[in-house]
Amino acid sequence: MLPREKISSIYKSYSGEIFRYLIKLSGDRDSAEDLLQEVFEKFIVYTSEKEIQENKYRPFLYTTAHNLCVNHLIKQNRTHPANFDEMEDSLKTDDTYHELMVADELNKKIYSLMETMDAESRSIFIMHKEGGLNYDEIAENLSLSSRTVRRRIKNIMVRLYDGLKNEGFIS
Repeated sequence: MLPREKISSIYKSYSGEIFRYLIKLSGDRDSAEDLLQEVFEKFIVYTSEKEIQENKYRPFLYTTAHNLCVNHLIKQNRTHPANFDEMEDSLKTDDTYHELMVADELNKKIYSLMETMDAESRSIFIMHKEGGLNYDEIAENLSLSSRTVRRRIKNIMVRLYDGLKNEGFIS
């Protein structure tokens, strides 16, 4: 469990930006205040049971805030006081850190899925997606036919799609 001083420091550091994020999502200052308290209650409970690395505090708080706000809006049987276009805009933030966190988690999942594949399939995927090589160039480098390379990439993409869908990255 984190010491009281550490929790207080984390609250002082992140409460303002989390509060602004909750106002944007909920459209209501009073709800945002209540949700902010819930976010930190959940943070305290979670950190009393499990340890979180210090660089994961902010992502944890944002994810918790987002989930609590969505649940709150569902309970109120509304999505946002404004129309859907405005709701979409309200979900966009200047917080590129949160977006980078999500992208990082996606990349980690892709690479963990890639680890379950054979070495040649991983090589084909990396050459094609990261190296920008076409099927013929990959085939030449690995002494395979272009058709085999094309088929392997298709199979890799299907496995990645299924894995990401099972993990909730794709709906």
